[in-house]
Amino acid sequence: MRPAGSGAPDPSPVAAAGFWAGVAALSARWRWPVLGLWIALAVLSIIAAALWLKVDTSPARMIDPHLKFRQDYQRLAAAFPQLDENFVTLVESSDADAMRASARAVEQSYRAHPELFSHVFAPRLSPMFRDYGALWLSSDELSAMAARLKRAGPMLKALAADPTLEGLANLTGGLARAAATGRAPPMLSRFFGQLGDTVTGAVAGKPVILDWRKLGGMKEPEPPARYAIIVKPKLDYSAIDPAAAAMKQARRIADDPEITRAGKVRVWLTGEAAMNAEEFETVTGGAILAGLTSLVLVTLVMVLGLPARRLVLPALALVITGFFVNAGFATLAVGQLNMISVAFAVLFIGLGVDYAVHFVLRWAEEARSGRVPSRPIAIAAASIGPALALSAVTTIFGFLAFTPTHFTGMAQLGVIAAGGIAIAFAGSLTLIPAILSWLPVPRRWRADSAAILRQPPRRRAIPHLRAAVTLAVIAAAIASIALLPKVRFDGDPVNLKDPASPAVIAFNRLLKDEPGLVYALSAIASDPGKARALAQRLTSLPEVARVRTVEDFLPKGQRHKLAILHSLKGRIPDKVNLKRSINNTARLRALSRMTGYLKTIASAPGAEEDVRRSATRLRRAVELFLATRGGEPRAAGRLEAAIFIRLPDTIAMLGKLANAPALTMETMDPQLRAWYVAPDGRWRLEIIPQGALDTEKSMRAFAAAVRKIAPAATGAPVEITGAADVVSSAMRAATLIALAVVVVIVLLVMRSFVLTLLVLAPIVLAALLLAGYTVLFNAPFNFANVIVIPLLLGLGVDSAIHYVHRAREEASGAVPDTSTPRAIVISALTTIGSFGTLWLTPHRGMSSMGELLTVSVSLTLLTTLVVLPQLLAWLRRWKSPPAALDRQGGSGS
Repeated sequence: MRPAGSGAPDPSPVAAAGFWAGVAALSARWRWPVLGLWIALAVLSIIAAALWLKVDTSPARMIDPHLKFRQDYQRLAAAFPQLDENFVTLVESSDADAMRASARAVEQSYRAHPELFSHVFAPRLSPMFRDYGALWLSSDELSAMAARLKRAGPMLKALAADPTLEGLANLTGGLARAAATGRAPPMLSRFFGQLGDTVTGAVAGKPVILDWRKLGGMKEPEPPARYAIIVKPKLDYSAIDPAAAAMKQARRIADDPEITRAGKVRVWLTGEAAMNAEEFETVTGGAILAGLTSLVLVTLVMVLGLPARRLVLPALALVITGFFVNAGFATLAVGQLNMISVAFAVLFIGLGVDYAVHFVLRWAEEARSGRVPSRPIAIAAASIGPALALSAVTTIFGFLAFTPTHFTGMAQLGVIAAGGIAIAFAGSLTLIPAILSWLPVPRRWRADSAAILRQPPRRRAIPHLRAAVTLAVIAAAIASIALLPKVRFDGDPVNLKDPASPAVIAFNRLLKDEPGLVYALSAIASDPGKARALAQRLTSLPEVARVRTVEDFLPKGQRHKLAILHSLKGRIPDKVNLKRSINNTARLRALSRMTGYLKTIASAPGAEEDVRRSATRLRRAVELFLATRGGEPRAAGRLEAAIFIRLPDTIAMLGKLANAPALTMETMDPQLRAWYVAPDGRWRLEIIPQGALDTEKSMRAFAAAVRKIAPAATGAPVEITGAADVVSSAMRAATLIALAVVVVIVLLVMRSFVLTLLVLAPIVLAALLLAGYTVLFNAPFNFANVIVIPLLLGLGVDSAIHYVHRAREEASGAVPDTSTPRAIVISALTTIGSFGTLWLTPHRGMSSMGELLTVSVSLTLLTTLVVLPQLLAWLRRWKSPPAALDRQGGSGS
């Protein structure tokens, strides 16, 4: 029942809105066909979405591809496709040998799955560096290494001729005779030390493979802190998650116990494609959980807020059915979602329920009044229809405000959300009347309107409190104007991702230690001469650490170094006699002989102290092996294998060094060359930054400096800063467009400048307060949460439209005594409950979207239910009768 004192509505609104009344009445009359049509649309939409709706996980494709910086990147990706959307696998360990072996295993595992991966690239594992690594030593280091190899040559020749324990015993006997005469080789201590480690390992049952490279005195470059294996996944665009299969296999490789060696080696998976795949999992999982949670919260709010529980049914029917239809619309309108538009489900639940709540509450008000008992649906539609229509139009245009901009990702969400608003509006005038006509009118109703919104006559403090709050809100909004220059946009897409995800953790580690691997820029030169000239100019920039081309992977001073290596010819064995073998008895006899020879060396007066010490240690290890393992049939054979298994490879590698040709562009590793030279002969320059580029300022400085010399240079810093500029510009443009469209539409419908100002006042105040919030609470705008701008304008103006529309309708001006404030409160609470679930998701982009949407809706509720009524009250005092509200003669205060 309408509270006493409220005037009966003038029939003119019903006449003016006869169309809406007719649509609702017709839907109620033909309720079963209407219900069948909505169910059919929902089912068809589910099928269409399941078959054709995809998700694009690439943040780059949310920006207009026709922009110059995007075209620069597309040209680079066309010439070097392996650079785009990669997995980067990092292999780390304190054990350099284990790390190298695991890295090779990772590389081989990727190559074993060509159906999932292509362009496998592991520069530090290239056979070129393995076989010719000595060429990267300095000339002095190479000369010293060659001298050591020449001295070790006789030992290597002896063992290559007889690679058995018997051959080792014979060599040890010769060394004993040399030690007795003071002619023990200088490297004998190292040789015995390595043998001692191998024998000790055999005693413990833990084989230690003898490294003959170290025995020969071969020096290798320092092992890297980590190995990086870069691979391009083959994306399956027929699946909803294109990288799912590749990501699953990559994780299986990273978790393989044979690769991780029981935790001794740590394998990280990162890179653009890996982070996008993890983001897809986080976003979709968070969106599904947020959608279900928001549906529960929305239902709970309606159960507690609506005057009868059965009224929850039509509202939920609109939300659920409308959501499926909206998914079908998204399939037809855009075809694929992105990391922002996957949130459309939560948006629809939060916004679609508003239309249901307003219609249901107005129907309940009319049904309880009993004035026109046979036509509550038509009366409700006639009364609420114009406000719903105006709200829908302003919200739709608010969402479409991003469409003219280059931010295609947000424009996509805007199109989907605008379609959702149209669906919710259509459902509120068709689906809800159809269900209401089927439901019996409740015999018992809960208390009318929210009592807390009324103004008890005896509590004169309420108007004063409302005026004080209004003045405080206006003052805070004015103060927020000073903070507008500090409103910040965070354009780094990494900051949107879940910081606890493994790929993001690995990326941040890599960014700190090797920024060149993730934030290098690339420039393309048409020929080698231009590449060298451009590299020289870029190297002079203070923002550039170095510029790398394919030539940087060729060793310097090769002529002199090759002469040193070629001097080894004839001084080292050509090959290992692999046909030579002995039985177990001969092996044990050889070990026994060795102990006697080692004892002689340990007591030789002419031997150096470290030689005697290492010989004693080796003798004791051999004696212990004979005592503990000698009775095992295969123990001596395993020891022999551990000692000699790497000798053939070492001898072969020494042979390659002794006959090494010059490394040139033609003879270098083809995979390495393909990383820097395109098939058409163009050269890629890899421009590595000076520093980590961990701030937007440093990233912009690096990108700007490089592009000043190489205008087409591209890469992550250019992509990130370019996209940030596009989105921040789009945000400003969309705000102005949405505001202009809302002003024009409201002005045309209201036909009153004063009423237009009243409708706009709450959203302007809320927008200023929101801007202040982002500065004070360090909640910058980003790619995801910029949707708050059109949403604040569209959704914020809805509540004001409903309130002002009801103020014009009510003769007594007692809007708080009607169902409108309750509808505004319930709508706001359902929206907050819906958007608030996004705030709790681990994805920082979605979380920030939920945060700002929740704050903006809360601010809009404050300005609509406190500030707007006070402005109406002040207007009534200033101008009576209030011509500004002169439709019914009421003030609406």
